[in-house]
Amino acid sequence: MRKHHRNGNLRFLHASPLDVTEPGHADQGAAARHDLAHHVVDQASATADDELIVLLLPMGFPSEDAVAALRAPERTSESPEIRIQSVLFAVDPETVEDTLWDVSPAVEFDSRPALPAVHETPKGEPRFMPEREYCRTSGEFLAAEVAHSSSLLAVNNLDSALAPHHPEQWDRGVELIGEIAPHLTIVDATATPRRSSSTHAGMFASFDEHAAKQRRRPGSIPEYDGAAASTVVLRTSQPVDPALFHRALGTMVAGACRVRGTVHFHTDPSRTVAIEGVGPHVWLEPKEQEPTTLDYIASVLNASTAAATLPDRARRHVSLLPDGLCGCTIAITGSFLDGGQLHELLHAATGAPVDEPPSTNPCQDTPPTQTKETP
Repeated sequence: MRKHHRNGNLRFLHASPLDVTEPGHADQGAAARHDLAHHVVDQASATADDELIVLLLPMGFPSEDAVAALRAPERTSESPEIRIQSVLFAVDPETVEDTLWDVSPAVEFDSRPALPAVHETPKGEPRFMPEREYCRTSGEFLAAEVAHSSSLLAVNNLDSALAPHHPEQWDRGVELIGEIAPHLTIVDATATPRRSSSTHAGMFASFDEHAAKQRRRPGSIPEYDGAAASTVVLRTSQPVDPALFHRALGTMVAGACRVRGTVHFHTDPSRTVAIEGVGPHVWLEPKEQEPTTLDYIASVLNASTAAATLPDRARRHVSLLPDGLCGCTIAITGSFLDGGQLHELLHAATGAPVDEPPSTNPCQDTPPTQTKETP
């Protein structure tokens, strides 16, 4: 934190982790969060009850980390109560689609959880291994921020010479934001109101920390009201065979800018595995904080690369599964998606015959949810 100034009943605080030099902190991220929390608490103690504090985070600093810092257990009972009214993310809608496909590392101050990635053995065979250190891409950072935030401020590049305004691309970006984060209240910050930009008459939405945590859980799928233009939601009541799913996955997610959901494998149908994807990167990770699940995912996928024939377990009838256990639920967002073909690919990955009679499992196979295609 380095400076603040008053403007009516608002106090602006600029967070700058690069200025943190406190001793005793091993990494810059922890030091930044430590400094942020203590400085905000100090400022809040000197703030009148009717004042609002606007905390401006630097590029690359996750809002989730800022909220966690303000909830740090090291705060004492004498610390003032801080209520987070809104978490706002500012972005130019024209850049959203390109950013989702951007594979350059995001400027972050912390490492992220490990994810399975493909490596080659000495014989040149692809194998999946847990990545113990992983740096999120710019697209993954954007997806995480819009999921955690309660409102989005749609801004446009002020220098038209550098980035000319394209109304069609702006509208496409707003539509895409509405699909990957339909909970967001979108506020148009530009001087000239644009079609389909604001969704709440310029008012920011209240921040619900519990709901934000639920949205940030791996594999979480938002609730759609039926207006999704290019999102297909696939469901099947049966678990998938690792080898068949591995082969079908590339075709299923081709051209998708966002993928999320959960899958169950025949090898362990009681264990839920999350699937996530942003731009060209698609990965599997534990649904919950279970370190052993990461190794399990890698072992299952490695075994699937060596499977020459479909194992007998792939023919296991769904009635052997616990009641209510869904095999897969996957939401795929992208342009020109064929919902019928995607559903066939997922169904085939279960190893069940195409003409199999309807399942008696409470979680029935359902056709893909899709309303229209984006031209």
